[in-house]
This record gives sequence, C-alpha cells and structure tokens, in this order.
Amino acid sequence: MILTALVALGLGVVLAGLQGRAPDEDRAEGEANVPKVEVGLIGDIPYNAEQRRKTEILFERMDGEELAFVVHVGDIKSGDSPCTDEILFREQERFENSLHPLVYVPGDNEWTDCHRTGYDPLERLERLREIFFVGDESLGRKTIPLTRQSADYPENVRWTYGGVTFLGLNVPGSKTSSVALQRPMPSTQPVTRPT
Repeated sequence: MILTALVALGLGVVLAGLQGRAPDEDRAEGEANVPKVEVGLIGDIPYNAEQRRKTEILFERMDGEELAFVVHVGDIKSGDSPCTDEILFREQERFENSLHPLVYVPGDNEWTDCHRTGYDPLERLERLREIFFVGDESLGRKTIPLTRQSADYPENVRWTYGGVTFLGLNVPGSKTSSVALQRPMPSTQPVTRPT
C-alpha cells in the first residue's frame, strides 16, 4: 500500500506539474511566467501498524518537499478495523502536523463500511465531520482557505491555488447508496428572498 501511496503522490506531482512546465519547454503565448505547482496526493493508508510506520516516513518525506498542498483521498484505516475515535484522532493529529496544507476527503472505510465492525455508519460520518471538517481552513501547520458546501456537508470542499479550482467530494463506494438514503437530504427548493 505504501507503494500505491508513493505512486499516487508521484502522479499528483506529475499532473500538477503539467500546469507549470519548466522554462525551457515549449509554452503557449502568455504561459511564460506560470509557476510550477507540485502537490501530494495520497490515500488508502495506513491500514495496519507497519503502514502507520511507513506513513510517518511518507509524511516526513513530503514535509521535505516544496508542495503547494497535500490531499488525502480517504481510507485512513482498513474497512475491517474498528471505527474508533482513537483512529480518527490519531490521523487528525498526523494531518495537523503536516508542514503543508492538507485537505482530507473521507473514504468508505471511515464511515460506510463501519457496519462491518458493529458501528453505525451515519454516526461515524457525523463524528468525522466533528473532528476533521470544522472551520474554513485546511488541516496542517500551514493552511489554505477552503469553501465548504454547507453545514450539512462540510466534507465537500473547494479551494483555489494558482488560478486553478480544486474540489474534494465525499463520494465513497461500498454501501453509500443504502446508507445515504436513510438520511433526509437537504431541501433542494429554490431560496426565495423577500422583496
């Protein structure tokens, strides 16, 4: 799994690097001064004690890089491990200690799969929101401003960096549909303002 994370990190850096190519490469008119932007993209870690150790090393390496921000795309635990607050607080502390701004998007292992170990998925989603998705800034020692979708869905975020808008959406796989349908959705009626 650590290899997967490193590949994802590399892919994130390569994709972000497409925005700002090196000065000696061919550039379209008007792109001469576009800065290079590198980001970290990780996910599906850590699942066990060995991966927690390797994740610490990964974060140390990322801290040594000049990254604009880091995104964790979910699954901070295995789907079969207990859905405890202890795990959530451990990873929240890791994210807050990142030298770079860190945006976290929850995966299915953090909430929809919690029924596997006797936890209520919707209660776990609410707990994730309380722990990770408070305020209008990213996690990390250095932060970036975030715009949250709403108070009902604070894990859905967008942010802009270098003129590019990024989105983080909570759309996990697994049993999402059956769980989500048990929760009333916010009104989709248009808001009318008094005249």
